[in-house]
Amino acid sequence: MLKDFTLCSLFANTSPLCSEETAKSLQFPLADYITYTTKDPLEIRERQKLFRDLSASPTLTARLEEALEKLTTLAELSRKIGNVQNHSNEGLLYALVELVSFVDTAELLDAAYTEAETVKSEKLLQFFRSIRALTEDSQYIHLKNWLYGLESNMRSIRSLTLGVNLDAQLNVSEVGIISINDKPYVSNRFLDRALRDETPPPEFTCIAAVGIRETGSLLQKSQIVINREFYTAINEITGGTLKSLRKYLSAEIRDALTAMLAVESDLHFLLHAVRYIQKLQESGLPITYPGISQKVRIQSLYNPLLTEKMPARSIVPSSVIFAEECIGVLTGPNAGGKTVYLTAVGQAQLCFQLGLPVCAVAAEMNPYDSLQIHFVSAVRKQSESRLVNETVKLKEILESLSENTLFLLDETFSSTSAYDGLYLAEALLQYLLRVGCHCLYVTHLHSLAERIQEMRRNGESRIQMLSAHTENGKRTYRIVPSDGDTLQRSLAEDIIRENGLGFLLDGRP
Repeated sequence: MLKDFTLCSLFANTSPLCSEETAKSLQFPLADYITYTTKDPLEIRERQKLFRDLSASPTLTARLEEALEKLTTLAELSRKIGNVQNHSNEGLLYALVELVSFVDTAELLDAAYTEAETVKSEKLLQFFRSIRALTEDSQYIHLKNWLYGLESNMRSIRSLTLGVNLDAQLNVSEVGIISINDKPYVSNRFLDRALRDETPPPEFTCIAAVGIRETGSLLQKSQIVINREFYTAINEITGGTLKSLRKYLSAEIRDALTAMLAVESDLHFLLHAVRYIQKLQESGLPITYPGISQKVRIQSLYNPLLTEKMPARSIVPSSVIFAEECIGVLTGPNAGGKTVYLTAVGQAQLCFQLGLPVCAVAAEMNPYDSLQIHFVSAVRKQSESRLVNETVKLKEILESLSENTLFLLDETFSSTSAYDGLYLAEALLQYLLRVGCHCLYVTHLHSLAERIQEMRRNGESRIQMLSAHTENGKRTYRIVPSDGDTLQRSLAEDIIRENGLGFLLDGRP
């Protein structure tokens, strides 16, 4: 059984949706685990059950946290063993500790099976069933009993008796281990003698304490190499137990250890994700596990980053719809919430394809093959021209697009003149329409709305106009559908007055 032991995978059919760099540009809190995304609808549904169960079961989550600590220790021990000789006494002792850690981890996970029996996630149940199958295997039980018995004997060791040989001049010539004892030696200091209830045998009474450094000095060495002798003595006094350990270090045990260690990274992701969900729940704002559809409809989406900056009641949600339209063009005033909305869409897609809930009231979403972003603020300065930087990066992205890509653009072509920017933006839209990908394009090129209106009049229905809503000349931070009749200015005057420069405008016609 140990030879065939494998832990059922918690996360299967992974397919990275984007690069870690892209996830970090979107300020996604789980960017380190972006390799766990999937485009498999069945896998997404199973993960949703898994995260529902764990976020509702703090006891089970706590058990897994403990197991992760054990696994981390086990991984460290395995790395340490690689630095010693496998068949040395020291190497065998480390291997013994590694086996004990392996069994402790399996027992801890098995103890969580009671809590796991109440969950609905088949993934979680299969995981714990594979642990139960291991702990009920006769070879495992024999190994566990042998290890725990040995561990009990090892824990009973409390002291070593050292013998010191002297030469004719009464100088120390040799130090050796005489015995390993189950009682600690005691000092012969006055207070210790006065406070002791009973007198220890003379062989356990210290005449004069000699520290390791002092002993090393006596031997004219900088350090006493006692560990090797200690391991040898343990091996002899336990009747060759360490030597008998070799038969337990077969390929079967190594394979089982490797299988156990393989889930360490999975548990890291699992528990980080559960903590993220709990943090969202603590905000008091709604979260939802999306249904799966080729259409994208997200009701009352909000950006989770805002929960760290303002009270929940101040956060303004907006909806997202990608139905027949494959491109959304978002315009509106400066600081009106456009980039915040764009980032929220990207974060929601990452959450969805990790199997996590999204920050919305309700949603149905499409599993994309890839997520691409082009944020001008994130373009690296590879030359003096920002436009050159933009176009180099944009070319790389456009060559990778497919009809099942979600593409997010923020202020593309804003580094050139309004005339050239409009020309390039229109050409970009035409290209994206030919590809057929879903795209959300944030732009300050308000005149682009007029061109899109003209395109729609000519039968192009795949472009949807959106606008950062204003009311009585003030920003509301809501993103709403637009008929293209957007403001031809960016409410710059409003922002200038809000930030104390209104005196520049006072008295002007």
